[in-house]
Amino acid sequence: MLIFRNSVKMFAVALLLFTMSCTVFSQSVDSLKRQALDGDAVAQNNLAIAYSMGDGSVAPDYAQAVVWFRKAADQGNAGAQMNLGFAYHMGRGGDAGRCTGCRLVSQSR
Repeated sequence: MLIFRNSVKMFAVALLLFTMSCTVFSQSVDSLKRQALDGDAVAQNNLAIAYSMGDGSVAPDYAQAVVWFRKAADQGNAGAQMNLGFAYHMGRGGDAGRCTGCRLVSQSR
């Protein structure tokens, strides 16, 4: 049952990333970066998604994605906490492992 729950959570995260990517690509990366630098947690999360997926104007950069996910997650953005946990769980952009990833995903509720 535990494996099923983890699979459902990971599917939910993937779905969230896909949904958020629709929002990300409607804004330019430059615009997102300006807002993110001003401390906007939603923009930080969206910028991180752009870096994690690449959007044509930026190449995929998982290290930068984790930096921006972390900034948004530190402000309490649940989507960013989930996305950061998913990135760690998948082994992208940091030394934190699957345990840290699972903890962040479960915290993001």
